[in-house]
Amino acid sequence: AHKDLYQGARCIVTPTDKTHAPALQQIMEFWQRLDMQVETLPAEEHDYIYGVVSHLPHVVAFALMNTVAEGKTENHGEILSMCGAGLRDITRIASSHPAMWRDICMQNKENVLLWVDRFQKNLQSIQTMIQNEQWDTLLETFDSANAHREKLVGSNK
Repeated sequence: AHKDLYQGARCIVTPTDKTHAPALQQIMEFWQRLDMQVETLPAEEHDYIYGVVSHLPHVVAFALMNTVAEGKTENHGEILSMCGAGLRDITRIASSHPAMWRDICMQNKENVLLWVDRFQKNLQSIQTMIQNEQWDTLLETFDSANAHREKLVGSNK
């Protein structure tokens, strides 16, 4: 563990109508003493947001690892042995505890399904662009994603 593990990290607290104000204040002060950025959100909003920014990436990483593991060639056998840093980077979170992520999917099923559906539509759109040789549209799609990524990286500095 690092002494600065929580420094500047976001902590979301999801109080309900039954949450006692002194208890809420106490837990928020606890996290703030660890130098975390503490904020409150309604549970429904938390689940919607984290369904896409946390849960979907884990589901995608698990699916991608299983997809890559299916690949084989006559000369190399499993192509997993040929992977480089890019695959390791994008699938790092597939090393997360499987039972925990199963439980998260169970608890946030509605939002996980919503975001998986949206992801599938984006992936299908890219597949269609490639099939139809819509290279300019594909480039625009990649440029858009690149700009969103730069915005994400910039917001975390």
